[in-house]
Amino acid sequence: MWEDRTEGLQALEVYWKDREEVPGSPQNVRVSGTSTAQSISVEWEPPVSPNGVLLEYLVTRSSEDSSSSLTITTPGTTCTLSGLLPCTTYTINVSATTSKGSGPPGDTIAATEPNNKSFNEGHSGSSGGDYWR
Repeated sequence: MWEDRTEGLQALEVYWKDREEVPGSPQNVRVSGTSTAQSISVEWEPPVSPNGVLLEYLVTRSSEDSSSSLTITTPGTTCTLSGLLPCTTYTINVSATTSKGSGPPGDTIAATEPNNKSFNEGHSGSSGGDYWR
């Protein structure tokens, strides 16, 4: 015979708070030349406050006159941007992403593709708007 033994039991309510939020800004964004003309390598460090599991990074490059914009995703902390036009200044931003969305971009880099030459001619770029010439 079956007995109802639920009498006197109290309901237990459980609340789950997802601790994941959008991440902080990637740190120390920098560019360097590659052995290929019209391309650059972009590197950065993860955010100090990841605020969850970092899924990917969004790297956006926009030309000075806004005629050319491209966003790529990458799971790591480096990428190569290619197809850059000679004598064109690009703005480069990197932001990190969790399941809650993308955080603010790290330092903005401005890079100018020199006259049909590779960036890899002893030039270096760093955060704060340095220009390649």
